[in-house]
Amino acid sequence: MREVELVLQGQALIAADRLEEALAVYNELLMIQPLMPLGFTGRAMIMRALGNHAEAVLAYERGIVMAPNDPNLSRMDLGALWYELADSLLALERLEDALQAFDTALAFDPALVDALGARGVTLARLGRSEEAIAAYEETLAHAPGEPIIWFNKGEMEFLLGRHDDAQKSYYRFAVILKANGPGELTELLPKAIARMSAIVEARKKAPEVQPPTPAPPPAARPAPAAWQRYGAEAHEHYKAGRFDEAERLLRQAVAEAPAGQKAQLLHNLGQTLAYMGKLKEAATCYLDAVEADENQSHSWLHLGVTFMKMQRPTQALEALKHAVAQQPGKADGWFWQSQALAQAGHAAEALAAGERAMALAPADEAIRTHVARLLEHLPRG
Repeated sequence: MREVELVLQGQALIAADRLEEALAVYNELLMIQPLMPLGFTGRAMIMRALGNHAEAVLAYERGIVMAPNDPNLSRMDLGALWYELADSLLALERLEDALQAFDTALAFDPALVDALGARGVTLARLGRSEEAIAAYEETLAHAPGEPIIWFNKGEMEFLLGRHDDAQKSYYRFAVILKANGPGELTELLPKAIARMSAIVEARKKAPEVQPPTPAPPPAARPAPAAWQRYGAEAHEHYKAGRFDEAERLLRQAVAEAPAGQKAQLLHNLGQTLAYMGKLKEAATCYLDAVEADENQSHSWLHLGVTFMKMQRPTQALEALKHAVAQQPGKADGWFWQSQALAQAGHAAEALAAGERAMALAPADEAIRTHVARLLEHLPRG
């Protein structure tokens, strides 16, 4: 099949670092099959390699929206996609979004060492030093020979005044670096040595310190309601890929939550069901979500994409019309509306929507490729 040939060709070109040729291949793939997740994710990999992280994020997000029902993608594949998305988000300093994406990557592949280490970096940049150290320790449990993780762990421990632990971490970093020989991390060695020397000097000069007076315990927070606990537990199960349990808890949460709190829970339930391949039930949840809060634009968008997957373009268009009306300045809504119009056979209207998307995101290659495909197939008068 031509689509499979193009995917394999694109992957081979990326591996050979022939990125411009690979981009042309993925452009052709998306012209043939505009809803194929591997088309978007292949483009995203190229943009990430070129350092265009903003466009990489757009492409990864589009690919991931379509990915749950792609039989070509394993759980490890999905973990890698979420990691690559998170890495681009981190490069853009979208730290909270990056952390959430790293968590999702690790739910699909708990032993993904790169994601474990980068999660620690993200937590460190967020100022959550203790959590960063815990993340680095988890990384080292999987990969004890990673020198940069030992160095980063030492930096956090030094920052927190945990000098004994920091000295051990810097020492391990230096030992591994020496064993590995010269490399790109060699420039960090003088800093590690300086830190260890500073710790030794501080010990010589430090007076005896009385233990601090314990702080009074914080006031107890009100216990969360049962539906809030169900929602939080469901999120943990969802991140770990336990979708059956997430579905069960979310249904309980929806049943017990106050009317004004149901919309987001219903949206989350819809996403969970979509990952399980239960598209009809997912669509029902998104419909219930927008009935509970008609201004929840992300539910309209997911509803539209779900109807497209179900080959129901008329209903997809109705949902995407709401998404676009609520966020007319976002290119994604126009992009998916254009896809749905094309699926429904409305070529001229699809082109108009695609051009609106391109006007909002002129550098977005996925949109430009889609518009080019529409122009190519538009009847000429």
